[in-house]
Amino acid sequence: MIATTTTTTTSTTSTTSTTTTTTTTTTTTTTTTTTTTTTTTTTTTTTTTTTTTTTTTTTFTFTMMHYINILCIHIYRTQYTTTTTTTTTTTTTTTTTTTTTTTTTTTSTTSTTTTTTTTTTTKTTTTTTTTTTTTTTTTKTTTTTTTTATTTTTTTSQTTTTTSAACPTGYVRTPSGSCVNLLIDFNNCGSIGYVCASSYTSCSNGACSGAPAVQLTGGVTVPGWGGTVNVDDAYVTLSLPFSISLYGYVTSSASVQSNGCVCLSGCSSDYTNGPLPSGSFSGPTAFGYWDDLYIYAGTSQSVYYGTTGTYPNRNMVFEFYMAHFGGPTLYYHFQIVFYESSPNIVAYSYFQSSDGGSSATIGVQSSGSGPSMTYSVDTSGAVPVGSPSQNSPTMTLTFNTNAGTYSSSG
Repeated sequence: MIATTTTTTTSTTSTTSTTTTTTTTTTTTTTTTTTTTTTTTTTTTTTTTTTTTTTTTTTFTFTMMHYINILCIHIYRTQYTTTTTTTTTTTTTTTTTTTTTTTTTTTSTTSTTTTTTTTTTTKTTTTTTTTTTTTTTTTKTTTTTTTTATTTTTTTSQTTTTTSAACPTGYVRTPSGSCVNLLIDFNNCGSIGYVCASSYTSCSNGACSGAPAVQLTGGVTVPGWGGTVNVDDAYVTLSLPFSISLYGYVTSSASVQSNGCVCLSGCSSDYTNGPLPSGSFSGPTAFGYWDDLYIYAGTSQSVYYGTTGTYPNRNMVFEFYMAHFGGPTLYYHFQIVFYESSPNIVAYSYFQSSDGGSSATIGVQSSGSGPSMTYSVDTSGAVPVGSPSQNSPTMTLTFNTNAGTYSSSG
């Protein structure tokens, strides 16, 4: 028993900050009021003028006679009027007293701000210990033969389970984690780990066979085609992982036709081939090998599709592994390839063609009325016959719809 202990330590630190702010404001207002008193004093001085008239009369009756001469003179001198004028001037003095009271307002403001900051740090450490126990079971098998000898075989099995993304439809996962198609995989034919002998050329429908081998790695079959059903004169529209184009027409979907064509639009199931452009197909169409082809049940025949390369240089590959109508052993094996980095260009790669193109149309067209390019129509030897063991193309045709030209290699 092997015990594996995994310890996971998680540290959590929480910081709490508390801030208390106290603000005290004292405002003192002093108001002084000044009163202004105005006193007006009026003094009136009255001036009185007194005129005194004094009339003096001296009468000397008993001496007049005696002193007449003198008296006469004396009387002259004393008979006069004395006027005394006394002038009193009254002065009026006006005194104005002005008292000014000044009002002074004093405002005193006192602000007191008290800030208290409290920081609390809490550190929590959580330790999780996970113990995984792997038990290895030893199976002991004893085989007894008819002889007296006993052979003991001890088998130790260890299973490792790897969890990853699901395999594509039709594929299963091996213990190493790879996805394989048991119907066509030469090294996993019918079951994981079963390798066909070198005398065979392929794994067909889960059995080692002399039929052609599918070349596209990771390709999947067109839904509903192959396996337990026959397919004749049909087409299926597929969504693609990136856009493809012909004659400037760009699309992220395409229709795969069982008679050797890929349509970008306006497809047809017509099996009777003819010259191009063909009015049976109204949209851009790649005629890899337009002939009356057939998919037989109980075989690995189908159309496989998938991508090769990486962005932005991916290739969209449609691999046709077919037979001829009425001829289950007349094999037709070819690929139609579109290029992500080379728009409006399509290539056909051939591995096997039982009749060499004598009853097929090969070319490309934009619409039912053209433009189009034709490589061959019902021409014997147009493509090499090839063989079921062919693992590389015998010939590749490349059509450039930008320039309106095509070329051949191989």
